[in-house]
Amino acid sequence: MPTYKDAPLLERAIASVCAQRYEDWELLIIDDGLTGTARRRLENIATSDQRIRSIVNERNLGVQQSLNRGLASARGEFIARIDDDDEWTEKDKLEVQLLFLTKNQNYVLVGTNAIIADEQGRTLGTYALPETDDAIRRRMLMKNCFLHPTVMIRKSAIEQAGGYPEGESTKHIEDYVLWLILGTYGKFANLRMCAARLTVHVSSMTAQNRILQTKRMRNIIFRYRHEYPHFFIGFLILSIRHLGFLFTAIVPIPKVLLYHIQKIYKSI
Repeated sequence: MPTYKDAPLLERAIASVCAQRYEDWELLIIDDGLTGTARRRLENIATSDQRIRSIVNERNLGVQQSLNRGLASARGEFIARIDDDDEWTEKDKLEVQLLFLTKNQNYVLVGTNAIIADEQGRTLGTYALPETDDAIRRRMLMKNCFLHPTVMIRKSAIEQAGGYPEGESTKHIEDYVLWLILGTYGKFANLRMCAARLTVHVSSMTAQNRILQTKRMRNIIFRYRHEYPHFFIGFLILSIRHLGFLFTAIVPIPKVLLYHIQKIYKSI
């Protein structure tokens, strides 16, 4: 769990991990520049549970390098992700995903569906993602088929992939690039359960960054056009999405409408 600045929902996110029925876990929280007050809050929480470890970056490294610091310190066989403003809503999330990966040794990554909420905590709806390996692969060059704070991944596969890419060309799409690499090592799945509540921050990424994000995704999928099907459809969809972000950079769109547009995109 990388965390930064004030992290007002940090306690909620940690509590949702502590509420898991499966108890043999460690929570690595990478402090990438918390305020003094937030850091003291985290230190108080960590002293109450030995499974929670805080890793403090000497300077702000950003998400990509912070995630890799967490991976380097992780002692478990499996890696799960959660952000400091999200929460796991199903208490058996870890147990169910662990059972799936234990039974299916040829799978490297399993995610779930999720409830989506705005900054005020109001539920906007849910994301229903493709579930089977075949359905996911047919869409991987069109969109990111996984919600990052829902995934569980084999650590051995992440190590084989070299961790999260850290280059500027993969900024804001580091998870998507990692999934594309992992798919060359094993199979994918999404479980039907809505195991997390994700907070959508419409203002968390500027319009310019969203424009860059779609351009970077188009560049990346070209590299994997022989590994996954429907490259040309994916390129077309990402180009349309790119134009959409160019439009929203000029014309403001209400948050609820943006969510529904995103939901349509996720359901393709």
